[in-house]
Amino acid sequence: MRIAYLDCFSGIAGDMCVAALLDAGLPLDELRSTLDSLPVRGFEISTEAVRRSSIHGLRFHVRLTAPDHGHRGLGEIRAILRGSRLPEPALVSALAVFERLALSEARAHAIPVEAVHFHEVGAIDCIVDIAAACWGFHRLGVERILASPPPTGSGFVRCAHGAMPIPTPGALGALVGSEVVFGGPPLELTTPTGAALLGALAEITTEELALRVEGYGHGAGARELPDRPNLLRVVLGTMDAGRERDEVVELATNLDQLSPELLGHVLERAMSAGALDAWVVPATMKKGRPGAVLHVLADLDRRLALEELLFRETRTLGIRRQRLRRSKLARRELHVHLGPDAVGVKCRRLPDGTWRAQPEFDDVKRIAERTGAPLWDVWEAAQHAAQALAGNGAEAPSASALETQVRSQPEANHGHPQGHGHGHVPGHHHGHDPHDGHDHHHVHDHGHDHGHIHLHRPGSARDPHGDQEARPKP
Repeated sequence: MRIAYLDCFSGIAGDMCVAALLDAGLPLDELRSTLDSLPVRGFEISTEAVRRSSIHGLRFHVRLTAPDHGHRGLGEIRAILRGSRLPEPALVSALAVFERLALSEARAHAIPVEAVHFHEVGAIDCIVDIAAACWGFHRLGVERILASPPPTGSGFVRCAHGAMPIPTPGALGALVGSEVVFGGPPLELTTPTGAALLGALAEITTEELALRVEGYGHGAGARELPDRPNLLRVVLGTMDAGRERDEVVELATNLDQLSPELLGHVLERAMSAGALDAWVVPATMKKGRPGAVLHVLADLDRRLALEELLFRETRTLGIRRQRLRRSKLARRELHVHLGPDAVGVKCRRLPDGTWRAQPEFDDVKRIAERTGAPLWDVWEAAQHAAQALAGNGAEAPSASALETQVRSQPEANHGHPQGHGHGHVPGHHHGHDPHDGHDHHHVHDHGHDHGHIHLHRPGSARDPHGDQEARPKP
C-alpha cells in the first residue's frame, strides 16, 4: 500500500502541500495540463526553488492574470470541479475538501451549508491549490494519507470578516476529530485550506510508522520562521498491506470478593458494552487471599462507558488504565452460503497480502449436525468459498463484495462469473454420470475458477486447495 506521510512540523497550507508533492516527483507539465481543464480562466502556475534553514524546498505559485471576485458558494465550486478533467478519485477528494470547509464555515456562522459563501478559500488560487493537491496524490498512486498533528500558530489573523483568532474557526472546524498542537509563533501555521486537506483526506497520528521510503519532498511557506524551517515534508513510501496499527486502552482492576459466576457476568456485560476483549487472570491478594485481575481492552472512545460499567458491576474502588499501541492484521467479516445455510467467516490479511479465512465454529457445527456431514468437511467448504470471495491473495475485496451473501445456484448451471463462491451441503444431488465413481450423497470440487465448492463424505479425497492452516479444535 502506497502511503503519503505529511510531516507538519511547521503546519500546512494548500500551496505548501502542492509544492511538496511537486518536489517529491509530481510532473509539473501534467499538473498544468490538468488544471487548464478547470472551467475558470485568469491564472498561471509556476514553481520557485527556495531554501528554508538551508534546506531545499519548492514554492508553488498561482498568479492571477485577471481580476477574481473570490466569493463563491459551494454549488458554484462543485460545478467548477465537476466541469474539469480531474480523474474521478481526485474529483471525489476535492469535493470532500470543500464540503469539509463548508461544514466548518456553516458551524462558525450558524448558517446552512448551502448558504455558505467562501471568501478567501473561494478564490481561484485556493480552488487551484485544492484541485492540484488532490490530483497530485492520485497521480503519485497514494492510497492512504497519514499526517502528524499540525501546529496552529498563535495570535490573530486579519481576513474578510475582520480579525480572527488563530486557529480561525474555519481551520479549527475542519480539524474536528483530529489531534492538533495549539500554540507556536505568532502567525497562522495551519491555514483553513491546509486544515481541510488534513481533515478530509488524512489520518492524523502520533504513532511510530514503519515505511519503506521511496521518496520525499519539501513544500515551502512564504515566511522565514525564527524557530523552525517553514516547510511541509511529504514522505512517499509503502506500508505492509496486511498490517494495521491503532491505539487502544486497557482497563484493569483487582477483585477479591466476586464469585466466578459474577466474574463471568461482568465479562459478558463488558463485551456487550463494546469492549474489544475482556479476560480474568487469577491472582493472590494481600494476606494470601485468592482473587482475580479483571482486564478490559477497548477503543479509546469507549473508556468512560466501560469504566462506569466496571464500577457499577464489580464495586471496585479503583480502575487502572493505560493507552497501548498495537499492530493488527487487516480483517474482514463476510457470509457464505452452503446450500440454504449461512456461515459467518472472519478473514485476515497476512503480511504477504494473502487472505486466510476462519469460519464461525457455531455455524459450522450447526450445519454438520443438521446434515450429518463431517464437521471438517463443512469447515473446509466454508473456508474455500470465503477465500474465493477474498480473492485468494488478490487485492483486498471491496466492502460491498465482502458483504455479499453468495447463494448456491442450480446444479446444471456452471456459467458462474469468476469470483462467485458458493457451496453445497451433503444430500444435494447433482445428476452426474453413474459411472463417474462419485458417491452422489456428497458433493465434490469441480475445480472451476468460480469457487463452486462441494463437500466430501468420509473416505473421499480432500479438496487439495483447502487451507489447512486453521481448523476448529476437536
